[in-house]
Amino acid sequence: MLCNWFLLTLRFAVIANGLCKQLCVKYFPQLVVVAGVVEPSSRKDSVEIGSSTRMEWEVLERDHRAYACLFQALKAFAVTDCIADTVNASSTDRYPDESIANTLDLRERFLWGYCYWSSKGQSDPDVPESLIYGLNASFSYFQPGLPICSTKCLRFRVGYLKSSTDVKSNLVQFQTEQWVDDKFIWTYTSQEFPMAQV
Repeated sequence: MLCNWFLLTLRFAVIANGLCKQLCVKYFPQLVVVAGVVEPSSRKDSVEIGSSTRMEWEVLERDHRAYACLFQALKAFAVTDCIADTVNASSTDRYPDESIANTLDLRERFLWGYCYWSSKGQSDPDVPESLIYGLNASFSYFQPGLPICSTKCLRFRVGYLKSSTDVKSNLVQFQTEQWVDDKFIWTYTSQEFPMAQV
């Protein structure tokens, strides 16, 4: 009996405080822009009769169900599932041994403990370095004793190839040491995210 009371109290607290929505927004910040939840209903809601408190509770329960299902579905996908393949890097120190392909090679991560790309670097820290990944639908490793130029910030860009004649062959062609930024039309550029300097 006490256990049932505790579970009901806990359920009430979770729903009343919108914890499922908070959890979704914490793990998936893009969801902060969701304006509301619409749930298909088998009954016809022509006129709402009842207290406003009861209707507010029904809205909270509906949101709870929706965000709980959404969180469960989104967490089922691994973070790396969004990246289909590597495309190009602005520069590579020792191509192909330390190319952008290493950033997705899980064997490297498990055998050697690092999953990295090595840039040739620039003497000017304001010169940007870029990695381009093909999409589906913070640590860097540096060799001891060699000078490095730490990344000041990170920015994301989304775009598409200017020439869509054979995307697969173009992506294979781009996996070289040559920079191909001018081959893309960039439709979105994020703000600059400062990187911790260690």
